[in-house]
Amino acid sequence: MDVTLLRKLTEKSKLKFGKYQDLTVGEVLNLQHPNYIRWAYYNCDMISFMDDVLEKVRIPEEYRITKPGKNPELGEELNDKIWGRMHGLSKHINSKKRLKERKASLVGYCKREGLQYSKVSLQGSNHGKSFLK
Repeated sequence: MDVTLLRKLTEKSKLKFGKYQDLTVGEVLNLQHPNYIRWAYYNCDMISFMDDVLEKVRIPEEYRITKPGKNPELGEELNDKIWGRMHGLSKHINSKKRLKERKASLVGYCKREGLQYSKVSLQGSNHGKSFLK
């Protein structure tokens, strides 16, 4: 039985774990999800990345950790530094703002299309009847 002690991933390596298990590191970066790569670096003790990948996900030399090992607190500190510099807001406030904008656009869409999503209309559509205007 082979036991993997430490995996050092390149852009062509498949993650083989988590919600992007079938994708390569490069594909995750192309999807604009560097936060997930940063999270994996700081929270998975047996996963590391090549230096070029760490530079692409904006992990500077002073924030790199020795592997095997993990340090989620340092990862949160780096994320706060990155989000604070990028947006002038914390990550939490920024995500709440985006959530409100998405909800507002959905409400605007429903009003624009004249759709009524009441309990009765949704129940009817589930039973094959169309009560939606």
